[in-house]
Amino acid sequence: MARGVVAIAIAIVLGIVGASIGGLFAAGALGGSNTTDTPAPTLTSVSITPDALARLVSPDGVVAIDLEAQTVNSPSQLSYSPLSPDDIPALPANFTVTGKAFELTTKATSLKPITISVSLSAADATLAAGREDNIVLQHHRDGVGRG
Repeated sequence: MARGVVAIAIAIVLGIVGASIGGLFAAGALGGSNTTDTPAPTLTSVSITPDALARLVSPDGVVAIDLEAQTVNSPSQLSYSPLSPDDIPALPANFTVTGKAFELTTKATSLKPITISVSLSAADATLAAGREDNIVLQHHRDGVGRG
């Protein structure tokens, strides 16, 4: 994560596929109980330092961001703010946004990757036609998408 605002939108690829959603649920690949597509307008933040692990969990418990030690170059805050689908840049063709769009911000420079975990609902699994490879984290910086 570089300085400035980093917006991440969760997008689901739409397509006709013949996979079984039931198999993915039985295998535990898809789960979660959030069926709300409208995020709560709540800002959440945690202190981050170079020498410590950090974990930020969204107020609804659907999104978790984990940072290892030595992920940032200086002490700072990592902030999470849910976004509505109208707040994010247009997605590429064949993608659709779910209610899990959010913005992460920090003033620290990222020295290594972070881990983002998102719980999926049955509606999300249906949009993905039950295929894990149809689920994509779409990362936007300054309005430019990166898959």
